[in-house]
Amino acid sequence: MKVDDVLAGLNSIEPLKATVAIATLNALSACCWDQGFVDNYRIRVDADVLDAVRMPTDSSITVIGAFVPVLVKLMGRSNKWWVIEQDPKTQKDDEMSHFIPADRSEETIAATDVLIITGVTLVNQTLEDILKTARTAAEIAVIWPTASVLPDALFCAWRSSSGRRLGQKTGRIA
Repeated sequence: MKVDDVLAGLNSIEPLKATVAIATLNALSACCWDQGFVDNYRIRVDADVLDAVRMPTDSSITVIGAFVPVLVKLMGRSNKWWVIEQDPKTQKDDEMSHFIPADRSEETIAATDVLIITGVTLVNQTLEDILKTARTAAEIAVIWPTASVLPDALFCAWRSSSGRRLGQKTGRIA
């Protein structure tokens, strides 16, 4: 099977096809890194991605998907953070005051200063709408606990219905 055929799964509503396409994108990104094709990116090894995400104390933070390392880091902050999740059972009791159901998340996403998005949004086809809703000035990070994808590969693969690259709307991508 050709790589182009596999990457076509990025736009599939079938989770398995989308997952295989993302894994392929991860592998291709790793090859690019190994060959030195990293454009203007600085690759940090043995670093915590959350250390790269700017989260000033006075900023509002929204996490899409209950990603435990992020929630642990946010627990010591003020009340200006929220977790948008489809399944409230993923939340602990002390996190429920920050819980926003996914079907009522648009207003929160549009108003937040820092948006941390889990990679599952790539599989469930919600990333594009989230990025369209986010403020242009928002700090945005798409994270997941597996291999990383070069931002150019990610945003060239996903095109909005208007034909513009998603990366053009957002500010800095961590």
